[in-house]
Amino acid sequence: MKNVRIHIHSILRRISPTGGVSAHAAIDGLIKGGILPDDRCETVKEICFTQDTRLKKSRMSYKDEETIIEVLELDQDEFS
Repeated sequence: MKNVRIHIHSILRRISPTGGVSAHAAIDGLIKGGILPDDRCETVKEICFTQDTRLKKSRMSYKDEETIIEVLELDQDEFS
């Protein structure tokens, strides 16, 4: 895996500041699990955060929250 873009999408009960979602721990897990070799800028070219509250707040509890992490391998010419 050469260059990657990481997209972290959180489905939350309430919108929170980006710092409220622990991306650093998730990226460390990707490294420990062998999905990424490291988190240097030569490998991870972009990290994108998005979030939404697509479920109605009255029906959603905190245990319904989730975070989806996508690791997309980039063509070499995308970030040369």
